[in-house]
Amino acid sequence: MAAEASGDHHGAGLVRAALRKDSGLRFFGIGGPEMESAGCEVLIPYEELAVTGLVEVLGHFPVIRRAFKRLQGILEGPDRPDLLVLLDFPDFNLRLAPIAKRSGIPVLYYISPQIWAWRRGRAKKIARSVDRMAVIFPFEVDFYRQYSLDVTFVGHPFLEDPDPARTREETLTANGFSPGMPVVGLFPGSRRNEIQYQLPLQLEA
Repeated sequence: MAAEASGDHHGAGLVRAALRKDSGLRFFGIGGPEMESAGCEVLIPYEELAVTGLVEVLGHFPVIRRAFKRLQGILEGPDRPDLLVLLDFPDFNLRLAPIAKRSGIPVLYYISPQIWAWRRGRAKKIARSVDRMAVIFPFEVDFYRQYSLDVTFVGHPFLEDPDPARTREETLTANGFSPGMPVVGLFPGSRRNEIQYQLPLQLEA
């Protein structure tokens, strides 16, 4: 269940790796074009859920609720999956996990929410409903083991990606920049409302 662009990217990598191990596996759920291209059946496009902030969430609540109810029906229905894989997106995913648990579906959390930085109390909630954690930072192993979680460090997917096709100099030249000049990157986020509200402020600054 991936609900933003980075989750779609990492989820696609997971799907491709799993299908290399067993081509008979079937993946379905929330995702985007990368996961779909990798072989996942996208039941709910992540763009429908990719919002942040109280006002934006309230505005999208009917859409979010319909998506949740649909997935709940799948988890509790006769065609339930053999495994629920969660990718970040804790506000949504940590409500799905207990439903899967009650239905006897194992839960794997890949790329955990950064609760070690804020809202650490969520670790207890995760421990109650998640069977296995696959984390991307080495220090997360000790953090989650405090809560008796089965956790494995699997490496950061961006560090595992192939080498870029172009050098820094080639990329800058192709985009009209001088390779010898410093470059500042602005990263407002991948969600629509992040770009709408944060990018203008960053550009002004």
